[in-house]
Amino acid sequence: MKKLFISDLERETGVSRRNIYKYIRNNAFYKKFRIKTMSELPNGVSKGSPAKVLSQEQYDYLKEKIESDPNFENNDDPMDGKDCVYVVDLCPNGFTVINGQKQKRFKIGYTSRSPKKREKDYRVSNPEAAIVMTMELGISEEQVLLKYINGKFCKRIGNTELFNVENVNEFLNKIQEFCENLK
Repeated sequence: MKKLFISDLERETGVSRRNIYKYIRNNAFYKKFRIKTMSELPNGVSKGSPAKVLSQEQYDYLKEKIESDPNFENNDDPMDGKDCVYVVDLCPNGFTVINGQKQKRFKIGYTSRSPKKREKDYRVSNPEAAIVMTMELGISEEQVLLKYINGKFCKRIGNTELFNVENVNEFLNKIQEFCENLK
């Protein structure tokens, strides 16, 4: 039986190993094949180098995902390099209690880098942080948004980009409304 390697999939599909490995690390792949880490894939040797071996089922699964997703090859952040305003949920699995009231804390920020990279920056100090919304807006629009959203289902903390949010859905809807009004 022929051993199947990531390099075979790369050659057949044209998608880089880096992107294939990123997808393998995706929870959906791990759950489907009941593994927790890459180290659970068997080891083999491809062209004289150590490499992970895929089962026929895993190989076919990945090939199907690549062929069915036209953006798979470019699954880097589509906002990378563009001016972008993002909304980070700083406590996605919980809330803070302020004056006896349950509230969630969000940050609205601007970047010209990849929002995914910014999310990783937040996760250094807060592993739970998650970007929940991105908009192609510039820094001046971000400043107007910070003023527009304040007091609408949220309270801005001082002169920062942080907000205590009382109603998450309404807060996010107001941000979306702001963006639509700019069109």
